[in-house]
Amino acid sequence: MTIDELNKLLSEKKQDGIVKATIDEHGTTIFRGSENEYRMILSSVGHWQNIITISNDFFELVAPYVDTPLSEREPEKKYNIIFFKDIDDNNQFLTMVEKDDDDMIIRTNEDCDNSDKSDPDYQFTESEINKIIKKRPEFKNTIEAAMFEVGKF
Repeated sequence: MTIDELNKLLSEKKQDGIVKATIDEHGTTIFRGSENEYRMILSSVGHWQNIITISNDFFELVAPYVDTPLSEREPEKKYNIIFFKDIDDNNQFLTMVEKDDDDMIIRTNEDCDNSDKSDPDYQFTESEINKIIKKRPEFKNTIEAAMFEVGKF
């Protein structure tokens, strides 16, 4: 289970007030509450440091994550799909692919700017991109040429 999959579960269940987890460069997972406060820490070697009392339900929820090797917990890379960049009167406009719904129906938006690159509606994981390509194989080369890792364009 990746950290992204864990975060999806945590945000849905909100078990024991824990809504988010982050993983640092050492492999330590920090579980946080809704105010971004530390609630519990799982070290890279499997030691727990509880800051609050945690229920058995929480441990059952995160067990698949705990059983996952550290190398497989990292989040999937995310990409923007950017077709064009246009500069008009010192303003930069981008034509980007935007998610439209859970069925991975996509559309292009010509009115994007740099701030939209950090919007989750404009970010795709490799698995999401592969789903798009599977649905529309004729666009495979175009999509792959327009993929930019988030934060690197």
